[in-house]
Amino acid sequence: MRYNVEAHEAMQNLEEEMKAKVEEYLKKRDISIVRKDDVENAIKVIKKPIVEVKRASHYKPVAKEYESDIIIDHKRDVTGKSRTKGSAKDFVRYFQNRFKRMRSLFGPHTSEYSEMLIGDLSKANGEKVSIIAMVSEKRESRSGNTVLSLEDLTGKAVAVANKNDERVMDKIALVTKEDTIRVYCKVKDKLLLVEDLEFPDVRERVVHPTIEKDVAVAYLSDIHLGSRFCLEDMLNRFMSWIREPSTKKELAGKIKYIVVAGDVVDGIGIYPGQEKELSVKDIYGQYELFDKLLEELPDYIDVVVSPGNHDAVRRAEPMPALKESFFSNKKPYLVGNPGVVHIEGFKHLIYHGTSMDSLVANIRHLTYHKVEPIMREYFRRRHLSPIYGTNPIVPEEIDYMVMDKVPHVFHCGHIHKNGQALYKGVLMLNSGTFQDQTPFQIKQGHIPTPGNIPVYNLNSKKLSIVDVRSL
Repeated sequence: MRYNVEAHEAMQNLEEEMKAKVEEYLKKRDISIVRKDDVENAIKVIKKPIVEVKRASHYKPVAKEYESDIIIDHKRDVTGKSRTKGSAKDFVRYFQNRFKRMRSLFGPHTSEYSEMLIGDLSKANGEKVSIIAMVSEKRESRSGNTVLSLEDLTGKAVAVANKNDERVMDKIALVTKEDTIRVYCKVKDKLLLVEDLEFPDVRERVVHPTIEKDVAVAYLSDIHLGSRFCLEDMLNRFMSWIREPSTKKELAGKIKYIVVAGDVVDGIGIYPGQEKELSVKDIYGQYELFDKLLEELPDYIDVVVSPGNHDAVRRAEPMPALKESFFSNKKPYLVGNPGVVHIEGFKHLIYHGTSMDSLVANIRHLTYHKVEPIMREYFRRRHLSPIYGTNPIVPEEIDYMVMDKVPHVFHCGHIHKNGQALYKGVLMLNSGTFQDQTPFQIKQGHIPTPGNIPVYNLNSKKLSIVDVRSL
């Protein structure tokens, strides 16, 4: 390991104890030529206490009395299974797998319309039929009608929705490319005249389990450690509250689990000019801050971490879990993005939410100001990245983004906006952020809601929103 001139001078100005710590830190990073920035980053990480908490002996949290019950659903996690080369053949296989799995999510057919495959439509002229197909194109005709190009595994068809049919037009306004829908129509020559349509959606109301343990889950996302805009004071307050609450003691004492839905750190090279907005410019240093954060948690609390688009994994989805080597102290449960985890029997679907950007761009009633309607669209479509092209997708053999099983709790982040709602029994949560408004967000008009933490009591099934500023 060699130092350039500026780095050497910076090292000479350090006291011996700090110099030894910096050298040890830099050796772990395997840096061939150390720059002054590397030395400064090392000093920041070594000196920076994320939390300053008192360890109280008189505080006896209820959650400490119970054993943990966490099961990772590895079947629905891409971690360690990615084998695709990204060829055209891989993409064909990927979309075929998506369609087959999506088709199975539709309910039984009980209407007056005969269910048919596109390849058999030539025999059904003049009849009322229903088909399940993927939308390859959506456009408006010169007369103002909406035209859908549809495909299934047997062929292609064109469907037309009459602009004067308000009921159908309201539904078709929600349709985007790559959606899999059931279309009820009348066959007229080579056209399908749309009379109704439906999405796979959630067919039956979800019922949450009943448990005896009086424990709760806290949900976090978008911490962005290493960013100059990371609100470390809020993190300090949250950690202090967990260990020795001065208010809301009963709720704090029931927190047994913490689930993090991505963007643990701010990352490196995520967007142009990011380096100017970083307080720690080394990815390992950023994760070391999170490692210190985990170390301050009580031993009885278990943490589940799923990555986001700022984390040190591939940018395309599905994302594998973070590497265990980032964590040296308290080892969290690491899952992919999306990831499925059963906590005390409650099925949690964790997804960072990168595809929210494409949903907002393509569905007219969605905005960044209200996250609940965006989350609902995932369930309507039963897919976490329904629109291909904007959000990078890896063509795996299995489409891990299909929501084939409906969760009890859906947890996401990404847009730094808190939101919570029940949808057919599913508790949908966006846990906001621990990052202040950035210059980019100011330009876009995005107003984050930092420091509002959803806490769900699995025993009482009560959701609380903890405003960290009030602690």
